[in-house]
Amino acid sequence: MKLGYLFMFISALLICSCKKEVIVEIEKKYSWEPSPMFLYEKKIQTTSFANDEVMYSLGINTFSTIRANPDNPDELAAVHSHLYFNYPIERKMPLSAEILVGMETTSLGFYSTRFPFPDGGVNFSMKSIDPLFASFYTPYYSLGTCFGLNELNQCLVPYHIYDTTYAASNTIKYEPSFYFFNLISGFPNLLVERVDTLSCVKINKEDNWGGVIAINAVGKNFFVTCSNKTVRINDEAVPEMSFDGILYRIFEYNNVLYGLSINNLFRSSDNGLNWISVQTIDPDLVNLNFQTIDGKLTGFFKSQLFYFDLTPEGFIAVQEMLNDGIEDDEITSITQFRDRVFVTTFSGVFEKNLEDFFTFKE
Repeated sequence: MKLGYLFMFISALLICSCKKEVIVEIEKKYSWEPSPMFLYEKKIQTTSFANDEVMYSLGINTFSTIRANPDNPDELAAVHSHLYFNYPIERKMPLSAEILVGMETTSLGFYSTRFPFPDGGVNFSMKSIDPLFASFYTPYYSLGTCFGLNELNQCLVPYHIYDTTYAASNTIKYEPSFYFFNLISGFPNLLVERVDTLSCVKINKEDNWGGVIAINAVGKNFFVTCSNKTVRINDEAVPEMSFDGILYRIFEYNNVLYGLSINNLFRSSDNGLNWISVQTIDPDLVNLNFQTIDGKLTGFFKSQLFYFDLTPEGFIAVQEMLNDGIEDDEITSITQFRDRVFVTTFSGVFEKNLEDFFTFKE
């Protein structure tokens, strides 16, 4: 019995002395990495804008300014400002180098990107300019911005009005109305940069356009895609017929204006007043948002990224780019700033070097 106990004791010692195999888990490296400048509540970003000097990004209630460190141009730094209004996540607000647009239930505001606070802009009730105002009419974010903002700092705002032909005071007209705002940014004689309105005018509609599907601002013009037609509104607030049908996407690439219907690619040589059919396309292309990165045409839908070889004769090639690291995210914008590319999503901001951006799936 004593030998039996001794055997069991020695066996236990041997078992205890055996080294357990250590399994080292190696974290997978993704090509898209989370940006350290956007953490916690700042992860949710709805749109972005960049030029050679600065990048702006708009969150639910935050406005971020990203610049290069003067002492180290390769290093970027972000300043986050808290906005006093909240943006609905299902809407994409327009954003430019100078103008930030704010919206609440019945009020509208225009603010300077250099000073995104109440003193940096103007805010007013839409009922003060149109007593019949009922609500804003905003296309869904995947179809583009809910308001138009062109290169001349002019803003096009669609909204519903109450229908006075009915006895019920809460009856709303389906077809929207539009207001056109001329904005000015600067005022160097003041202590802060601010935005103000020079003028505003209601768009004169002589016929039925139908419901708004999308608003595309290209150059100084606005293209309003409606259920009955596509209308161009120029910088003098004059509406003109652009296309007798629906152009879901209108964008400029290499100084050529393109439009996408459900199954055709069109090209215009007169700033969108006349179009010629170029090519039959896959209907799924109308779901993409297009953006030029490093002089090349890209597009995104959900978490997918695409590169397009596009000429005036049509699409020559389409390639899907690597999206590892953002496969489960919903992209809201793509922006090139300096030597990096940023992707904003509803769950984080991701970045990669520009030289690694155009890498493709096998």
